[in-house]
Amino acid sequence: MTTTVNTDVPAYIVDGVLTDGEAWVALSTTVLTGDANSVTLTSSTGANDWSQYIDLVMIINARNDYGDAGNASGYTILTQLNDDSGTNYPWERYYGSGSGNALAQFHSTSVGAVTGYAGAINDADVFSGITVRFVDINSGKWKIVQSLSANATDDSSYQSVYSTGCFWKNTAAIIKMQIFADTDGTYNFVADSRFDLFGVLPRMVS
Repeated sequence: MTTTVNTDVPAYIVDGVLTDGEAWVALSTTVLTGDANSVTLTSSTGANDWSQYIDLVMIINARNDYGDAGNASGYTILTQLNDDSGTNYPWERYYGSGSGNALAQFHSTSVGAVTGYAGAINDADVFSGITVRFVDINSGKWKIVQSLSANATDDSSYQSVYSTGCFWKNTAAIIKMQIFADTDGTYNFVADSRFDLFGVLPRMVS
């Protein structure tokens, strides 16, 4: 696994003033060089100090080694925040596929669902595209995690789209996140899975 973290002095601050630069700031890129069950990202310094952002956005391009021939979406990506392993992540997921529509609801889990994604049943070049937004990360409110994903098999017989919402029942600022390939370490993200994290700046200029 290789992770590159942006700890440079923020270029969007000039003489202590926030300039009207790009609203999204690239914070880190993690590309797996081998299989791994999880990816961990932590706030640090400079541009990677998460306390300055309204939201965090993660763009994921991933697949796993789960080979169930009856499940083209493979398995479920999950998240845990600030090392909180309590049952504090109620979540709800809607999804549709070539085999019909369904609704899955889960409550009070020790990890929050992000999305279903491609597995080993898919051709080797099939990776899922996923956008995850961690909302209002420094507020004194419960935190919200929203995600959208698109998945496909090697042909036109089965595709799926997921929309997932999750609460973290905690008012603390988010300073650490762990992204898991599954709930119990049985399955892994495969090599070349990629995780790009961005910070969303508040707009403080006219």
